[in-house]
Amino acid sequence: MKKHISLIIILSASLFSAQNNFVEKKSDNSFNATNSSRTFRTGDYGLVCQNESGSYNTDMENYIYSPVINVPAGDQVGIDFLVRGSLLDGDAFPEVDYWGMQLSNDSGQSWNYVSNPYGDTSATANNYVYSDAPEFWSLFSTTYSEPIDISNYAGSAIQMRYWFHSDSDAPQGEGLFLDDITVSVDGADIYFESFEDSTMAGWVSVDQTSTLPAWHIDTYGAYGESGRSWWMGDPSIGTNGGYSDHWYQVLDTPPIDLPNSTSTLTVSFDQKRAIENLCSGTNCPECTGGVLYDGWDALNVRISSDGGETWSVLEDAVPAYNSSDTYCFGFEFGEGCAVPGWGGVETATPIWEATDVSIPQSYYGQEVIVRFAFSADPGYSTVDNTDLTGVWIDNIDVAGVFTNDGEDTTGFESKSLVALGGDLWHIENIGVPPVIPMPENVVVTAVDGSVEVTWDSPSGDEEYNNEWVSFDDGSFENAIVVGTGGQGYIGTSFNMPYGVESVTVHSARVHASGSGTTTLGGFAIIGGVPSPTPLYEVNITVVDNNFTDEITLDWAFQSSFVVALLVKGPSTDGGTDGIGISIDESSIPSSHSWSGLGGWSPWSEVALSNDGISDGEFGIQAKVTSVGGSTPVFNVYRDPGLDGSSFQLMFNGTGLSVTNYTDNIVSNGVEYCYRVASVFDEALSEKTTPACGLPISNTVYDVIYDDGTSEDVMPVGNGNYLAAKFKPAGYPSKLYGASFYVAGSQSGPVLVYVWPEGQDGKPDMNNPILPGIARNLIQGWNEVNFVNEGFDFPIDSGSVFVGYQQLSVNFNIGVDWNNSSNASNSMLDFGIGIGWEQLSNYSSNGVWMIRAQMDGENEIALSNDNDLLNQLPREFALSQNYPNPFNPTTNIQFGLAEHSITSLEIFNILGESVTKVVDKPLDAGFYNFSVSMNGLASGMYFYRLIAISSDGKSLYNDMKKMILVR
Repeated sequence: MKKHISLIIILSASLFSAQNNFVEKKSDNSFNATNSSRTFRTGDYGLVCQNESGSYNTDMENYIYSPVINVPAGDQVGIDFLVRGSLLDGDAFPEVDYWGMQLSNDSGQSWNYVSNPYGDTSATANNYVYSDAPEFWSLFSTTYSEPIDISNYAGSAIQMRYWFHSDSDAPQGEGLFLDDITVSVDGADIYFESFEDSTMAGWVSVDQTSTLPAWHIDTYGAYGESGRSWWMGDPSIGTNGGYSDHWYQVLDTPPIDLPNSTSTLTVSFDQKRAIENLCSGTNCPECTGGVLYDGWDALNVRISSDGGETWSVLEDAVPAYNSSDTYCFGFEFGEGCAVPGWGGVETATPIWEATDVSIPQSYYGQEVIVRFAFSADPGYSTVDNTDLTGVWIDNIDVAGVFTNDGEDTTGFESKSLVALGGDLWHIENIGVPPVIPMPENVVVTAVDGSVEVTWDSPSGDEEYNNEWVSFDDGSFENAIVVGTGGQGYIGTSFNMPYGVESVTVHSARVHASGSGTTTLGGFAIIGGVPSPTPLYEVNITVVDNNFTDEITLDWAFQSSFVVALLVKGPSTDGGTDGIGISIDESSIPSSHSWSGLGGWSPWSEVALSNDGISDGEFGIQAKVTSVGGSTPVFNVYRDPGLDGSSFQLMFNGTGLSVTNYTDNIVSNGVEYCYRVASVFDEALSEKTTPACGLPISNTVYDVIYDDGTSEDVMPVGNGNYLAAKFKPAGYPSKLYGASFYVAGSQSGPVLVYVWPEGQDGKPDMNNPILPGIARNLIQGWNEVNFVNEGFDFPIDSGSVFVGYQQLSVNFNIGVDWNNSSNASNSMLDFGIGIGWEQLSNYSSNGVWMIRAQMDGENEIALSNDNDLLNQLPREFALSQNYPNPFNPTTNIQFGLAEHSITSLEIFNILGESVTKVVDKPLDAGFYNFSVSMNGLASGMYFYRLIAISSDGKSLYNDMKKMILVR
């Protein structure tokens, strides 16, 4: 039952069997606080009672039945299983959602609670139902301090069933999950179900609210022990048939035209009942205003004159209704107080009795339908007492114009009026508990030869002991208000440690704009988002531009939660009675502020998408105690990985207890992206969104001709070309990248080119180094990183030109007038047959605002610009291998300034030599060796160049990294 089960319990010893005497039990936090009950499962599949929205339905009575299990003989028989979930209902028991488990050893004829497996009816026996569930997979026996001992059932066949009950409140939790169900005899498992074949494995679910029509004509129990009568019962229930909990069964006659008579019209029939007894005494549940319900299950007669749209109970009956306030109609099905009916008696031999019910004169002369209605509460029925076989009627006579003797069903309609709660039990892959908190604020900083990754541990990563928690700085620059007549919740999330077992919000205080009375709500966070309806609400009084006094709450949550203020707009335009929430605009971007105006959204997203709305943290603070929780370690994933895959788990980025990671296994000029995940024990969170960085050698430098300011523009026209010439500071060098500056609010497509310098000092268009890559240039600087896009442009001598061909849209690149000495490097081709010309012919002393980046890592400064191969190095140098990463061949260049005994050797990450490329005397000069790494595993290697003079003096010693990728 819902509202008054706690009162029914007191009467159960005298009125009902032990099955109706169920009491609430919650999980034992003394186990959970130390995580001793937390258990890891054998697989990923399990039994799930959850709807498609990730929660459950209202008004559910959803059962799941096991197959019959033959238990062999033995001394000790036990049952255990894993359970997790959330059933968040702030009401007092029994007006809450709960679940339970029962056993049967008589083929389902009777069921006993696992806390009372033999059906003990003494006052000390407890039939427990469970109004919560652990957040993490936990053994039932330790979570509820209740090992299931059924040793008396050794050598017999048993069946298990679980059920999930929800009331009419909007569900707050995610539902119930079961797995690894075990029956053991003397320590050995004789039944184990993990559902890893993704099937129900013989388990059967039943929506108890989905009942078939039960009124039917039957010879069983018929009037006069012959023929047939109308029976409200299911022959398959119990030993002799009967009914189930939470039934609402009706039998409607065909439409009947009542005469416009001056005599009293009646509905006459014979009835017999074998249903639940009445309730008597002061311990019966209260309906309202001190009026008590005095009946449980009941039958009454109703009438409708509008085709069945509305119904009225016919109250003038002989014999009179023996219950004036029936719980089944009034509370269970929400019809209110003063709904009469005939209840009990509980007997195996019910007696027929003639009945007359008067029809009010207001129905005379109208077409009516007569209804025989039966309903049952959810706590006691035929499965609890097989004597409860239902209700019979016969010999129906309505006003002398309609009769039925139970032999003909023509025109009658039998139906169930129970709203479907839903059959939600199913098998699902539930390998990872939902919403394992991720790291936050990942920052990637790339430098020469390495990338530094930092992050914050998930918020709520600390335990609270009656502590004030706030995210504002105590001063508020603004307030969030809503328009005239509007209202909605705006609040602050308080993230609790992952694995927390219980949370108590002792009190709160709120800084508001405006004064008056409003509501403070408490919302559970489910799946990372506040639940749609509050778990708690309390009326509070706020003061303008100040904190309230401490508001006592004592709200209990299972995990993270939101405390929210109901903000209200003024009642009239220009009114001053509105109430808003203060906001600290210095705490940005916000990470704890939420808006419930039209559905929950992070306030940072609301502020970002709406001009004129500021971001920040709201003025809501809470005093919190949390119990339990665990501390994460972290995994770092990189793209490209060492093996070239996408977001490979780094071998040296696994299980980190710190919140930073340095990646030294990188190549300059390659962009690397990183994702980080939290690991709590064995539970892995989702990975963070990628954060990327581009390591650049400190030998990369800019070649710049402009001063950063555009004084002019020079359109070249669609299909035509422009270019700027760049010369490195030394050789060999590489063209690393280029930048183009578009002046004004313009944009357009181009083909970016790199040309060698021709013999005439102009771009050699017949032999482009880069034959045009498409780009769309927009206002401001536009960067093109050639190396990161996979291009390798070595420059061994001379200069290169960087430029573009303009396509389809005419727009202007910036021109700087303040660098006349470099004006000759800027050129254009108008496409008029003249060819390349200097820009200064049209814009005096102008230079294109094009910049180049050169990588001088391998440069060896020369005394002149003659061909590199004809020169001797002025100093020793070891170049970075290229390509890098490579598979399986790469090139290594170095320069010797004098004759040397030379060693070039390659080592693995353990420092072991894998090959010697060179080990002999060499003359001064430049050298280039092609190195094959066939037969070696992927990974990072090192190569070292050592040069020693003939007298044994060390001349040079340097080492660099290289990466082999298979």
